[in-house]
Parts: sequence; structure tokens; C-alpha cells
Amino acid sequence: MAIHTLQKIQIIPAPIQTVWDFFATPINLAAITPKNLRFKILTPQPIASMHEGQILEYNVYPFLGIPLYWKTIIRDVDFQKRFADEQVKGPYKKWYHEHLFRSVDQGTEMTDNLSYELPLGVVGEIAHGLLVKNQVREIFDFRYDVIAKFKW
Repeated sequence: MAIHTLQKIQIIPAPIQTVWDFFATPINLAAITPKNLRFKILTPQPIASMHEGQILEYNVYPFLGIPLYWKTIIRDVDFQKRFADEQVKGPYKKWYHEHLFRSVDQGTEMTDNLSYELPLGVVGEIAHGLLVKNQVREIFDFRYDVIAKFKW
């Protein structure tokens, strides 16, 4: 079935070290996730700073209050340049979310590159068109808005 993609680019008015440190701290994911998803980290606290091979587990509640278990692994870490989270188990057939960081005159340019595929073949594609596509976009729009309002 189809691989879907989404890209968001944002200039964050902070040095790359500050931005990297924020995104390398897994607990901060809750602050940039819409409250209606009731995001809950299941990984025992405290969680170490992000590193290659790190496993993170959490629940989200995207539909009708039904919890969905999600397990990701951190891949492709290049300090202050990039890292990715890849779904190991969860609601998608495939999920790969790459975060890119680059110093620019205004601070740090952060690029989110997401590629994902839904399960269930044609049924998954119908769900994508009716619901999932908009929900994914709303999640990333929310993150963009929250990050833009941070006091870096």
C-alpha cells in the first residue's frame, strides 16, 4: 500500500545545543503532543538522554478513548544533526520519523521528515483519507505551534 509522507520545517530562535538537548530528552515529547491524545510514557523513569538503540514505550488514545500501545527505537543518531524514531510495535505498519537540525542565523532550523504506512490494505487507505491523514497533520501542526511559543 501507499507510503505517506509529511515534512515540517521550523526555525527555532535558540542555539542548536539548546534545541538538541530539548529533543534528546524523551520526557519532553509529552509537552509537544496534543492533550487529547492523552500521551503517557510507559518507559520507567528517569529516562536517559536519547541514544542510538534506545527503546521508548508509551500509550496514546487517538480514537474513542481506546489506548494504543506504541514502542519505538531511536535510530541514526548524529549528534546535533539528526536522529530518527522508528516504530517497533504500534498502530502503523511502518513509521519512520527523522529529525534534522541545522544552525542558521536565526537559531536552529529543525526539519521533521515523516514516512508512514497504515495496516489493513485498502481499509487502512480509506481510514487514512477519512481520518489519519488529518490527525497526523494536526499533531505536527500542534507541535509546530507549541515550539514556536516556547521561551527558549
